[in-house]
Amino acid sequence: MDIVDAHPHVIAADRERYPFAPLAGTVPEWVLGGLPVEGYAAALDAAGIGRAVLVQGSMGYGFDNSYVADSAAAHAARFAGVGAIDAAAPETPERMAHWAHERGLVGFRIFLTAPGMGDDPFAILESPGTFAVFEAARTLATPMKLQIRAVAFPRVGRLAERFPDVDIIIDHFANTPLADGPPYEGARELFALASHPRVHLLLSDHVIRASSQGKATPRSFLERVVGTFGADRILWGSNFPSSQGPVSALLALAVDTLAFLPERDRAAIFAGTALRLYPRLRDSN
Repeated sequence: MDIVDAHPHVIAADRERYPFAPLAGTVPEWVLGGLPVEGYAAALDAAGIGRAVLVQGSMGYGFDNSYVADSAAAHAARFAGVGAIDAAAPETPERMAHWAHERGLVGFRIFLTAPGMGDDPFAILESPGTFAVFEAARTLATPMKLQIRAVAFPRVGRLAERFPDVDIIIDHFANTPLADGPPYEGARELFALASHPRVHLLLSDHVIRASSQGKATPRSFLERVVGTFGADRILWGSNFPSSQGPVSALLALAVDTLAFLPERDRAAIFAGTALRLYPRLRDSN
């Protein structure tokens, strides 16, 4: 089966050329222990994964996307890059154009869960700055990833209504509470987003482990997710190295968890959705 890792992070060995600039002010241990792109590529080889969408490690580099852009460019046949952006900065739409046209990034991410971001960091999703960012994404035809919490889902719905032609990816299902189990009343606002056809979900080990708590089970939850959204609006990402363990183990967890699905659905989640959202990665092969 063709596999694309749609959400890994790479960390440069050269910290003078690529200095840390963490959003939270301190660099977490997973960043300090992260692999450069060459080491990550070797980890992919060991896991049998062909391609990946490298995602800016905001907790390491903030909004300086230099390393993820350089890494993707150096391995253009295998990797594409997604950068982090500051939705509050007025120059961000212009910077997005630079990162896309000059540096080759294929998507952008708004990260709103770093410590110290205030009582309601998600209010920015309805700000003029974010609207300008989404206008830029529409012009550039780039997906927008959102690192948020479930409380922000109503705002995401209104954003999707305002920009129905921009692809949105909700990372890690926004840590939706699942312990209540079927019928997952606590996740009703997640399921409500299925009415917006360009809202997508990034599946990682965070989701699998959350759906193993309380009355929840991964199969009962993911059956409903796939039945509601469709497999071609779900994509898998290892979240390596923020998620602990080798890439091969993170992939094995996802493969085992989704083994109940038909082959077509698994093919979409493990590769097809990512290749549709990031066509340059698809077309490079």
